[in-house]
Amino acid sequence: MREIVIHTDGSCLSNPGRGGWAVVIEDSDGRRELSGGARLTTNNRMEIRAALEALRATPEGADALVTITTDSQLLVNSVEKGWAAKWRANRWMRNKTDKAENPDLWGELLAEIERRRVRFVWTKAHVGTLENERCDVLAKAAAENATERDEYYERLRPAAVEQTQMFSQVREPMRTGYSVSVHPASRIISISHPERGSITVPERELVAFLETVRSTIATSHGSS
Repeated sequence: MREIVIHTDGSCLSNPGRGGWAVVIEDSDGRRELSGGARLTTNNRMEIRAALEALRATPEGADALVTITTDSQLLVNSVEKGWAAKWRANRWMRNKTDKAENPDLWGELLAEIERRRVRFVWTKAHVGTLENERCDVLAKAAAENATERDEYYERLRPAAVEQTQMFSQVREPMRTGYSVSVHPASRIISISHPERGSITVPERELVAFLETVRSTIATSHGSS
């Protein structure tokens, strides 16, 4: 029986934010790398997307055993323990009151799994596993350069889309020496310059902050 070994990973620069997915496929035909990303998404969606794209790149049928190795326990448990299949059977409800997240991707992934012999195996992240580390690098690079739209997610989060679009308007000037960082715990955004100082803004207030900057600039131009 043909064996196909796949390594996958998903990444998000800010969760939610620019995301990337990556796949390394090893089989009798050789080794392949795949990657892609979205301008606004989540880490979990990129983990699922990685597995989905990996299976789409492998042949259907029972003649091959596909092993997907990932550091996402959610992905492994949702498939191997039957959680995702149960959510689908319950019309994408986790229980009587809570909806399952990412039903679009779970549905597509389950459909691909059912066309093949697939097993999911968990591996610990960042412990030097060669192909897992390679996927991490590819996923982060894909996130950095992501322009694709995650249309399902963007429809659910219009406010986040607005924030992303407004932020993109000030992204180009950052090349003149400004840098932007996000503190993962407090969700504080810091915009700094080595000579001009820095300013910090809570992530939840970024849209209002940028609107104030934009309106102030427009008023200034109008009065000059």
